[in-house]
Amino acid sequence: MSVTNHGKITTGEFQTWDVKVHHNNEIIEDYVMFYLENSVKSEIIDFERSVFNHGKCSDWNFIGEKIEISNSEKFNFYNQKFIETDDLIKPQSLFLDFSKIELDLFRVSDVPLISGHYFISQKMKDKIEEKKFTGFSFQEIEEMDKRIKTNF
Repeated sequence: MSVTNHGKITTGEFQTWDVKVHHNNEIIEDYVMFYLENSVKSEIIDFERSVFNHGKCSDWNFIGEKIEISNSEKFNFYNQKFIETDDLIKPQSLFLDFSKIELDLFRVSDVPLISGHYFISQKMKDKIEEKKFTGFSFQEIEEMDKRIKTNF
C-alpha cells in the first residue's frame, strides 16, 4: 500500500475522473468521480478479541459453526476456501484496531460487516465540515453493527 499525503491529509492510492452528470434535465460539468483503492484488509482485526463463525451465505439468520481464526493468514485462508462454497465468515463479535492506521481516508475490503465502506479520521471529518462539502453522511463504526467494537 502506498500513502499519498495531500497537504495534511493522507490517503491510500486513488483515481479520479472528470465526468458530466445528468441531473434534473441539466448537465453538471464540474463533477469529479473519486475511487479509493482497497487499502486496508484484515490487518485491522484484533483476532484475539474477535469470535468467528461460518455458515451459508444464503442464510443470514443462521450464525453457523464456530471457527478458530487467530491471525490474518488463517482469515485469508478461510476467505479463499469459502469462495468455492456457499459459506461465509460470520463474525459473532468483531474487534477492529485502527491505532496502527496512519491514513485519514481509507476503504476496507475482505472484512465482514464493513467491507466496501469508506472510513475517515476525525481530522478529515473536521476538514470536510469546515469546507462545507455536501453529500456526506457520517456514522460511528460501532453504530453500524452491534457486533463491532473498536480501538483507536
